[in-house]
This record gives sequence, structure tokens and C-alpha cells, in this order.
Amino acid sequence: ILSMEKEEKNLGLAISKTAKCIRHGMEAWIASHMGDEITTQQGRLLGYLYRHPEAGAADIQLSFGLSKSSVSELIKSLVSSGYLVYQKAEEDRRQRRIVLTAKGRAHEENAHRIIDQYENRLVSHLSLEEQATLERLMEIVKLNAEEVLHEESDK
Repeated sequence: ILSMEKEEKNLGLAISKTAKCIRHGMEAWIASHMGDEITTQQGRLLGYLYRHPEAGAADIQLSFGLSKSSVSELIKSLVSSGYLVYQKAEEDRRQRRIVLTAKGRAHEENAHRIIDQYENRLVSHLSLEEQATLERLMEIVKLNAEEVLHEESDK
């Protein structure tokens, strides 16, 4: 009973450790299966732009918590590697959009396949019912955490 009480009190720590293990495992899995020169941060940026094609440098700064100069350097390195290009924005020709090239899109599509393989390995010993339960419980915990965060930020 004592160990069960201790486990209940450390649920947040267990979730944090699991998330960290999954993140590091995924980074290692991607690195070993992608075989390219992309850093984790560059890969995250390509993924972000793949999911948010209208995003600009300011959006990237906010989402990644990086300085303007760090975002600029990150984008510049991906432009010089052929993963991104700048295009003039149609709505305001003075602005430049950051756009994935065919090489950038192909990289992201491959990364998604590799991530799917990794995620399938993570749940390979769970039944479909257990996977659905896990997803449902994680969503409940996430919603509760967001609610607490929202309440605390309103204080």
C-alpha cells in the first residue's frame, strides 16, 4: 500500500520521465533512420513549417521560444541546404514567406513515415483496446493540465 501511495504522488514525475524517454528515443530513432545532415532543431522547424505553411519568423520565435537571430540563423542554414526558400508574400510584396522546397517536403514525408514506425514500436505490445485507453487517458490528463495552467495564468 505504501508503494502505491508513493506511485500516485509521483504520477507527474512518471509522466515527465516517460515523455523524456520517448522524446530521446524518437530523436535517436530518427537520426539512425533518416541518415541526413539535419539537426533536431532543424527537423523540428521543417516539421512546424510542414504543419503550418503560413507561419512566419515571428510565429517560429513564439512557438520555439527562440530569439530573432536564432530563428534567422536556423532558417538561413535550411535555405542554404536547399530545404527552404524565401518567396514574396502575395498579399504584401514587401514581406517574404518561408516555404518548404520539394526537398524539404520529401524530408518531412519521410520523417513522418519514420515517426509512425517508432510510434508503432512503442505500442506494439498493447492491444488495440489498450492503445485506445492509453490515448483517452493521456488526453484527459492533458486537458486537466491545460485547465490548471489556464487557472494559474488568470491569477
